[in-house]
Amino acid sequence: MRFKSGATDQTLGGKRFCLFGRIHPETGPNGLPKECTPPNPKRLPLNPHGHGPFCRLAPLELPTTSGVYAVTVNRCLVYVGRTKNLRRQWNQGFAKISLANRCKGRQSTNCKVNHRILLDAKEDCKVELWIHETSNHQCLKKRLLDELDSLPPWNAQS
Repeated sequence: MRFKSGATDQTLGGKRFCLFGRIHPETGPNGLPKECTPPNPKRLPLNPHGHGPFCRLAPLELPTTSGVYAVTVNRCLVYVGRTKNLRRQWNQGFAKISLANRCKGRQSTNCKVNHRILLDAKEDCKVELWIHETSNHQCLKKRLLDELDSLPPWNAQS
């Protein structure tokens, strides 16, 4: 699914999603996204997406409410997620991957999304976050994914 160019809100599954803004990884002196993968000195078993590399994302002044969010790359929908706290999910979950996140049985999704943001940012793609605040975040995410013709690529199980 493609989001309209220049639009600041988009209807997805009959719900209005507002463009929150661009997602920016921290950059180095060369202007390129900095890669940072926490060391694993004890060689703990990692989750399927725990190998990295990862990046640190600039903090976002998101609301602390629950909601559903969509990530687009060059205005193409790539991921739909839900959370009880939008700010915590982005500023703690996705923004900084720790060794604990990388370990088997932990936050595989956080690792996958962060890694893919890094890859797209390195290609100078425009990665944006869209949000819809709702207390019904679990049902809405499921309904949105069910209504799409195909699963967004970052939501796929791979």
